[in-house]
Amino acid sequence: MMPVLGLIVLTSIPARPLPTESVLQQETIAVTQLYSGPVEVGDTVRVRVGGAENLSGVFLVDTDGNITAPRLGRIDIVGATTILAAERVTARIIQLQLLKRPDVVLDIIGRQVKEVIVGGSVVRAGSQTFKVGMRLSELLDGAGLQPSSDTARVQIDRGGVVIVVDYRKFINGQDTTATANPVIESGDRIYVRSMEQLAGIARVIGEVKDPKSSIVPLSNRTTVSQALQQAGGVTLLGDPKRVSIRRDNHDVYVDAEALLSGDLTNDIQLLDGDTVIVPKRLRKAEATVSGAVRNAGGISLVSPVTLIQAIGQVGGLLDGANRKTVIVRRLSLDGKLVSGIADLDRDIDAAMLLQDGDVVEVMQKKRISSFDFNRVAGSVIAAVSLLNVFRRW
Repeated sequence: MMPVLGLIVLTSIPARPLPTESVLQQETIAVTQLYSGPVEVGDTVRVRVGGAENLSGVFLVDTDGNITAPRLGRIDIVGATTILAAERVTARIIQLQLLKRPDVVLDIIGRQVKEVIVGGSVVRAGSQTFKVGMRLSELLDGAGLQPSSDTARVQIDRGGVVIVVDYRKFINGQDTTATANPVIESGDRIYVRSMEQLAGIARVIGEVKDPKSSIVPLSNRTTVSQALQQAGGVTLLGDPKRVSIRRDNHDVYVDAEALLSGDLTNDIQLLDGDTVIVPKRLRKAEATVSGAVRNAGGISLVSPVTLIQAIGQVGGLLDGANRKTVIVRRLSLDGKLVSGIADLDRDIDAAMLLQDGDVVEVMQKKRISSFDFNRVAGSVIAAVSLLNVFRRW
């Protein structure tokens, strides 16, 4: 779910100054959600060293299970409790003779969203957020069954092992146990067959999230958007504006970005033997972080990156950085520039996923004049939810 931020839409209406820091503090109740250990790959951790701001910061646990701090180097903390991880940071500080008796606190403040994928004869194919304890019924209610759905043979692909569930027995009340409505695990792939007569098969290749679902059984109404959703959607490296259908050695180009955003005006029905091709972007998806950070510059968005993770990747905040005034600028699909003010002490702001082309500017702790505000974000027309605007992109 996209977090909610205060939105600033750029127009030609005269600007008004941003609220001072004290006003922002009054308007925002800082709530920091902490996650329980052990530390997992992809977690965002906050390290606080008493009396040593230059050793403190927010860091991303990389795929090898390490955090990398500018003065401390790489520290392996994956699998450790937050207390044990703090002890490992403490040991490194003592080893480097930076402090004799450091007081270190380590918290997990961000965790990657885990997903499950639903495909086949459902209304809304694609990924759904995984929740511990969720059952098949909750997942299929979210995806929506079709009249043609074959609920007697729902397939759960769990690490290559396929489990076939007679979900029809749960629907009619014949069996309400875990046999007909099993608990779902993170990473499961759910496939609902169609009872309609097959009209052939198509393939989806290239930059899709779920290559295992690249073979798409076709009914008489299967379209490009449905095939892409069954394959998990387009990756961050994929270019949805250059998707093509190869049919009889000819290529037909489709604006899949519009399809996946809900505009099905030009959705094309697939035929037996079609191949949907999702090419890579001509350049890598990336965002830029600037302002009061240690190493301003671009960051890769090959995998999902939150706002707080992006700041951690550029070395964290400088002394004097204003955590409550982080400007996020983004181009909408219609070319309009929108800007939001994020407060890093609010989980919903810190966990916002960045998109290709985003520009993040961390401000210094000072009152921003009307002139500075014009330079940073332009004029203000309204303060509404970023969520509402981002949904229209």
